[in-house]
Amino acid sequence: MIAPEQLCLNNWVNAKFQTDDFNFQVKSIKNEFIGMSEDISYHANTLYPIPITPDILLKAGFNKNNFNQYSIDVYKNQWGYKRLFFSGSYLYLEESVSEGQYGSTDLITIWNKDFKKEFYLHELQNLFLLLSGKNLNIEL
Repeated sequence: MIAPEQLCLNNWVNAKFQTDDFNFQVKSIKNEFIGMSEDISYHANTLYPIPITPDILLKAGFNKNNFNQYSIDVYKNQWGYKRLFFSGSYLYLEESVSEGQYGSTDLITIWNKDFKKEFYLHELQNLFLLLSGKNLNIEL
């Protein structure tokens, strides 16, 4: 189950209702009811998080490198960038700042599989929105 307070508009969730099992994008949140359209809502106890897979990362615009890591630019300009990296065990933020011919790069671990077994799509979407101010565009 997903607690409604963990969701934002446009998050993807999995619905398991009676014999149905499908993914949908959140269009409304009203107390315990999460809407997939103006007319159709589901109770939060029928919704489940979607685990992140390589296919989902690619659909979200991540690029795969030679080290089997996936990355996406959160922010980039002439003075530096912020980039999210995802591997099977870690999610981290790389931040680089250029200052003349010198610069600095910091890595910040956001998720570690040793402490929290799964990192879900709605959490990645919320993190991207928080860091960039933009929705992570993805079609499942």
